[in-house]
Amino acid sequence: MKYIIDKNVPIINKLNPASMITDGFYSLYYYDTLDRYLFNIASLLIFSIVMILISYFGLRRQKYDSI
Repeated sequence: MKYIIDKNVPIINKLNPASMITDGFYSLYYYDTLDRYLFNIASLLIFSIVMILISYFGLRRQKYDSI
């Protein structure tokens, strides 16, 4: 399934955290260098930071009447 999505809509595979993790493990197994693995880890970290910031700013604006 990963191959089909990567072939037809590659941007979804670049943003899918599960795909980034599996690609990182495959790159550790198949390639001699750590370049692709480090790129996947950096992408995951950037993606995580962006999602944490979006959720922080989204939840910060909510006001509760009971508090």
